[in-house]
Amino acid sequence: MPQKTERKATLSELIGRQIQNLITERQLKPNDRLPAERELAEQFGVSRAVVREALRGLAAKGLLEVTPSREGTTVRPPSTQTLSEIMRLFHSDTRASDYQNLLEVRCALEVAIAGLAAQRRTTEDLKQTTRILDDTLAVGDDCDRFVRCDLAFHRALADATHNRLFPLLLGAVNELMVEVRQEDTLCKAMRKMPIEP
Repeated sequence: MPQKTERKATLSELIGRQIQNLITERQLKPNDRLPAERELAEQFGVSRAVVREALRGLAAKGLLEVTPSREGTTVRPPSTQTLSEIMRLFHSDTRASDYQNLLEVRCALEVAIAGLAAQRRTTEDLKQTTRILDDTLAVGDDCDRFVRCDLAFHRALADATHNRLFPLLLGAVNELMVEVRQEDTLCKAMRKMPIEP
């Protein structure tokens, strides 16, 4: 059988990969400003059109923020919104099974987060989670406030791992959970989980 030949990467894709490597290797950090298109074109030895196309591709991936103003192009900080957008492609908002899938992912993340937070938490982390638990115990029948407290508590635990990926991952899952289910349904599900003072 004849083998399918791989498509060669375009110049803009090659430039995009090089810039992406600088971001993943932290040589370019969140909110860093990239040189102007003209300067990048000179550095890479390509036309400005090639650079522009590379920057557009990285912006579509959520890695760059391209603005036509003087601010130019900056490295976009990682966000839960970017992850949520990617995860949204894999589920339908109308199926109950999607909520169950998200709940399973959230539970798996929370087990890992709780273990690491217990090992790594600082005194300030402990004070923060205690404050949120106190607020949660005082919500009464206010479902909206209960959901906000629950999400804040799990965010605080994720922060206490001191691993910057956990707050991003958990935040993306939680954002989708609130979208997939109306708040009253989410509240009922969360209320089944015991809250220890």
